[in-house]
Amino acid sequence: MMSERRGAAFTLIELLVVIAIIAVLIAVVMPALSGARRSARNVTCQNNLRQFGFAIQSYQQSNETYLPTEGVADGDTASNPIGPWDDGSLWFNCLPPIIDPSLASYSQLQEMDGGGIALPGSHEKSVFVCPDAEPAGYGATPSEVDSRGRFMMWGFAPGSTTIADPRERRPAYWCYVYNSGLDNILEKSGYTDGFGTRHIKIDQIRRGSEVPILVEKMMSPDEVRPRFSSSLNRCKTKGNSWAACRLSNRHKAGGNLAFLDGHVDFISRRDATTDLSSDRTYNRPGVIWQPQ
Repeated sequence: MMSERRGAAFTLIELLVVIAIIAVLIAVVMPALSGARRSARNVTCQNNLRQFGFAIQSYQQSNETYLPTEGVADGDTASNPIGPWDDGSLWFNCLPPIIDPSLASYSQLQEMDGGGIALPGSHEKSVFVCPDAEPAGYGATPSEVDSRGRFMMWGFAPGSTTIADPRERRPAYWCYVYNSGLDNILEKSGYTDGFGTRHIKIDQIRRGSEVPILVEKMMSPDEVRPRFSSSLNRCKTKGNSWAACRLSNRHKAGGNLAFLDGHVDFISRRDATTDLSSDRTYNRPGVIWQPQ
């Protein structure tokens, strides 16, 4: 009986072989699992943009083909305000309730922040947040961000009726911004209101399936090398020079775009910052940053 039990036991060499096999399997499987998680997070990011894209279609159909607005300016300083924070035409205010009636406008989220409902931030589940995005980081000055990793941005105080009204600084953490190249068509279609907000009609934009309206934004200057040194607390970007384009670098060295027809696609930062036509539009086949 003693010899039978010894014969059934593992030898030290056999145990070492089993351990080595397990280690090899872990080494093979873990990168695949990591890649699957990254892909799943990118899919979530694309779905956020896709929901915004569908909401944009619904908004323009209900508003005489006017698009949601981008705001007055970038919002990085008091002299460049986004517009009235409670402006119902701003994309981050008007689109969430279209996506889901239970969702609040971003202005309402800001007002609830600190009152038991925190403004969505990095790695939190929100239509405004890419799961891969890190806390906001400043590119130029520390005043761009707050202690909770959110950008600090300027707009007119709620209820403002003129540009003489007070400006108000608020936290904002959204991973998507407006394509400022759409400003080009303002003279052909739309108008500018008393604050300077541009109201643009979609029906005057040719080849809308190639024109992005929302752009996945870089949230930290460390997403790229060399480190991004321009301000990041801005609500717009477009195809531009490497030093000025705020397109994300989170997904395979690039980011996602939502186009005017509602579809979503990826573009690398290399492509977004390459001026193929040497005309400073950075337009390329399939991506028209600045429609004419």
